[in-house]
Amino acid sequence: MLVDEALEESMAFAQKASSMVLALRKKVGINVRKPLAKVLVPVLDDEVRSHIEKVKDIFLTEVNVKEIEFLHDTTGIITKKIKPNFKTLGKIYGKQMKEIAAAFATLGQDVIARIEGSEEYVLDLPSGPVALHPGDYEISSDDMPGWLVATEGSLTVALDIVQTPELVLEGAARELVLEGAARELIHPIQNLRKESGFDLTDRISTEVYADGPAHELISKALEAFGEYVSNQTLSTSLVLKPLAEAPADSAEVAWEEGVIKIKLNRNTNMAEETKTRYSDEELAEFKAIIDEMLSKARAEYDTLRQVIMHNGSNDIEDTSPSFKTVEDDGANQLSKEEASQLAQRQYKFIQNLEAALVRIENKTYGICRETGKLIPKERLRLVPHATLTVEAKEKLAKAGRK
Repeated sequence: MLVDEALEESMAFAQKASSMVLALRKKVGINVRKPLAKVLVPVLDDEVRSHIEKVKDIFLTEVNVKEIEFLHDTTGIITKKIKPNFKTLGKIYGKQMKEIAAAFATLGQDVIARIEGSEEYVLDLPSGPVALHPGDYEISSDDMPGWLVATEGSLTVALDIVQTPELVLEGAARELVLEGAARELIHPIQNLRKESGFDLTDRISTEVYADGPAHELISKALEAFGEYVSNQTLSTSLVLKPLAEAPADSAEVAWEEGVIKIKLNRNTNMAEETKTRYSDEELAEFKAIIDEMLSKARAEYDTLRQVIMHNGSNDIEDTSPSFKTVEDDGANQLSKEEASQLAQRQYKFIQNLEAALVRIENKTYGICRETGKLIPKERLRLVPHATLTVEAKEKLAKAGRK
């Protein structure tokens, strides 16, 4: 009997992808009987795409997803992080390693994508060029609002877990819908940045114009995930206004059954944009607070991950008092499902703290994203990742923008 080795290889690849998608479903408790809209598969070469396309129908049926989309460019869609391999790079660039590590921490998504897709990428540093090859770095993918991301070897899959009216999910669907709306808003803003010829590091002011259900949905999405949208699009100001106020040169963007409009302005003078800000000494104080809080949050997140990945019984005792008090008799135990939910919240908290550090670096920390006024120190010491003054938050709540 003849064996089609190519087909067998494709089937093995699809089985691997199916297992990853099914694991993501299980992670958030979405039964395989419930259809989902889309799965994204980033492809660095055509071999990955070829393998999956040969058995695409079988794959989609098994995971109960309506559509698969292959991405050659994941910028603005999947957020990736890169870390240097000190072992390999240190042998060649020992004296430059401190500078290399600092440079890696500032690399944007476009640069990471180019590094990942290249056999050799030259990083130009003040002390001299650094040639990066596969194995000189480690790239990982973060979950994004409305999506869950898994990576295994050369294969990455991103599962859309946002439910549309046709794809109803029991339980906490509201937050997923808001996350999905925030994600949908990022894409056209990123496209407009490129069309406008802005540099990758340009900070912008973003105005979104909408009416009716679109205004209500975007308003609530920005209240919940406005900081994420701002960070992804480098928007120092992000406001929502009625559609009737849109200027003539604003861009029209399709949104569900209707349209919204978006206007971008490049920040040519940050000093004029933010005439008042906290001093460098004050920013250093806030940075120390955030660094301490971030260290504790990461430790607690690692504890929860250990609970989730434990190979023992379904209910694992949690030894971290930050999440649940465990009595001596072991009566209180933290299940893997509870740990997963807490880990997701803790991960979001860590992201908010990291975003606050970025604002400190940009010297825009402590400026209310709604009014442009300084957030009082007392509030920032209690909620160091805050982006709204109490007054602005209450005003938005009264206006129904939650």
